[in-house]
This record gives sequence, structure tokens and C-alpha cells, in this order.
Amino acid sequence: PVNWSAVSVEWITAQPVPVFLAGKLTPQTVGPIVQHLKPYGVDVASGVEDAERRKNADAMHAFVQAAKQIDI
Repeated sequence: PVNWSAVSVEWITAQPVPVFLAGKLTPQTVGPIVQHLKPYGVDVASGVEDAERRKNADAMHAFVQAAKQIDI
């Protein structure tokens, strides 16, 4: 698992370039992480894959829907 506690809002806002979060984001985790850290954007790959490591359309849809629900 990713240790998101190692990243802070202060660190993100202090960067001279936009910060994207990536690594183990899933439809279930994207909302709380983005609400807390407020990055410029997110990247998802393995968090929407099925057991055969193929992208899962339902998981991708759920990820997008979860991201759209975030109130930042």
C-alpha cells in the first residue's frame, strides 16, 4: 500500500509545478485522498485492473464517478 501520510497539503502547494497523485488509487480511495491532499490531478492504472491485470470498464467508470463526486 501507498503511505499517503508521507505527503502533505503543504508539500503539494509548495511545489513549483502541478502535482499529480499516482499509485494504488482505486474508486474507493480516490475521493478521500483527493479531498485531503487537493492535488492538481490523479493518475490511475492498476487500481482499475481486474485479476488478469487488464483494465476493467466497470472499475474505470466507478473511478471516474468517484472522482466527479469530490468536493474540493
